[in-house]
Amino acid sequence: MDYETVSSRLMPNISLTNNTTSTSDQMDSTANNLASWFLLLKFGFPIPSSLAWLLLGPMIQMITSFLLLPFTPYSVIDSSSRRWKWRTTFIARLCAAITGSWAVLALYDSPSMRADLMLTSSLSAQHLVIFSLGVHLAESMDMIINGRPSMLMVHHILVIICFTGALITEKAVGFAVLSLVTEVNAVFNKTRIIHIITGRAHDSEEYIRNALLNIFTFFIRILVIGWMNNQCFLYLGV
Repeated sequence: MDYETVSSRLMPNISLTNNTTSTSDQMDSTANNLASWFLLLKFGFPIPSSLAWLLLGPMIQMITSFLLLPFTPYSVIDSSSRRWKWRTTFIARLCAAITGSWAVLALYDSPSMRADLMLTSSLSAQHLVIFSLGVHLAESMDMIINGRPSMLMVHHILVIICFTGALITEKAVGFAVLSLVTEVNAVFNKTRIIHIITGRAHDSEEYIRNALLNIFTFFIRILVIGWMNNQCFLYLGV
């Protein structure tokens, strides 16, 4: 099977297989300019677009942490560990919602990437992977700073290594995007954790509804991961 390699750089001036610019890439370019301008005004010097998307995750982490302070539930105020767990889980759910939705849109908007997840990419896909890389870095630093390393740290380190390798080699960016589709399940899983932390009644309608959605999306997650593992064997030696 022959695969057509598409040049996909981290900078905005990449060439895609399609000559026409997709709608999402136009929106992505606009958002990219806004992010760069924000950093230009804040730090006083131009920021490369890839760095702007990388820093967006840590920015969301810091800003959301500050905004959540007045909304901390009374059930977790008395425990520093429960406060930290609630805060980090809430932010992780927000980032999962962003990356999961973005991943679905990026795949839908790029037929060429869907056809070849290994060698084809898009501007939106690259920015998504860079953004997710920043999110994982920010969450890892938060665990280190607060002295709460766990097995989740191992997961984050592996994701950082894989995503960085995909961006540097310009291969498997599509697979990275597909893996982020599973973040849709993380939204409901994080909600479940928040329900447990805050003592939500297990027989409440909200808890039951989220539990059902969590089970359904987890099943989809397993199917996606299984399919990806099978597809990887097709690219041995590529």
